[in-house]
Amino acid sequence: MPTGVYQRSEKEKERLRKMVKVIAPDNTGKRCSVSTEFKKGSVPWNKGREWPEMSGENHPSRNPEHRAKFERLWKQPKGRLSGEKHPQWKGGITPVSMSVRNSEKYARWRKAVFERDGYKCVVCGDDRGGNLNAHHVKTFSKYPNERFNVSNGVTVCEDCHKVAEEAAKIRFILTNGG
Repeated sequence: MPTGVYQRSEKEKERLRKMVKVIAPDNTGKRCSVSTEFKKGSVPWNKGREWPEMSGENHPSRNPEHRAKFERLWKQPKGRLSGEKHPQWKGGITPVSMSVRNSEKYARWRKAVFERDGYKCVVCGDDRGGNLNAHHVKTFSKYPNERFNVSNGVTVCEDCHKVAEEAAKIRFILTNGG
């Protein structure tokens, strides 16, 4: 990318002016849509409506059904609610792979792999933050005992990771005759 101030040519400026006229014509002070605008003399949709009083006995927290729903939360000791203790627990429906990848142990494994490889892609040397992935050499699903083994991980950038995943798929197809 060039450094310094970029000067647009007159031809480029004219092309941009034409594009702006097509994409965003100047509608200042003009009607946008006659069918959707508020017409003079019309009655607002909420005129004369009665709104419930939200204080005192009418407050939702005084409603017995509403109160029962949150009663458990108020009585529980403060701290992290997770798993079966959480009021929105739905019986452990999260896939195992997702719960493992979101665990603290997995985060520590990723960090250890990144630190070992010096936060650089071992294939191309890319070191941009947010672009690196910790790749399992032995697949995550087939080798559950190797998931957190640092020697089973390698740091790769997103582009090299895509190539590695495609290579693994091709290898699988060739070995299984599919």
